[in-house]
Amino acid sequence: MVAYSFQKRFVPHILAGLEPGPWLPGMKRHTLRTPRDGRSRHARPEQMLQLYTAQRTKYCRLLGRPVCRAAFHVQLLWDCGELSIRRAPGAAAPRSYVAQLAPIVRRLLDEPAGKHFVGDDMDEFARTDGFADRADMARFFEVPEDEGETQWLPRVLIAWAPGHPVDVSGGGL
Repeated sequence: MVAYSFQKRFVPHILAGLEPGPWLPGMKRHTLRTPRDGRSRHARPEQMLQLYTAQRTKYCRLLGRPVCRAAFHVQLLWDCGELSIRRAPGAAAPRSYVAQLAPIVRRLLDEPAGKHFVGDDMDEFARTDGFADRADMARFFEVPEDEGETQWLPRVLIAWAPGHPVDVSGGGL
């Protein structure tokens, strides 16, 4: 099992996304993470995940144990004050289990690697990841405000199936 921890602001979106059924606005069924090397790797499809909030603190709570359905490389691009995302060139697009992902994530998988999603599409993607908009996402990833600097931010998109929420109303784990 691979564990991922989330800030408190994302908990309602994750809990909604763990509910069975099709994707609806307000659900979070994926995360973007920095690529890892060596033995500490990200989840692979069909592996069980553990989703936590406040991990490694006394407030730690297990949110759910969904199954990873997709893991693929993407790139966030900060260019001239604008944030965009694309599937990384050469990154394979998983074909199984895409129906219950957000429509913008399905489009990211269907488009050729390297096609950028900008503007309203980027706002839509940011909302599916629990952000208010692309500016909120840029602040979260601490993208510098330098208008002239182009930066690539490599990430891995890990998507999970709905199901296996844990009751978080009680005390600890």
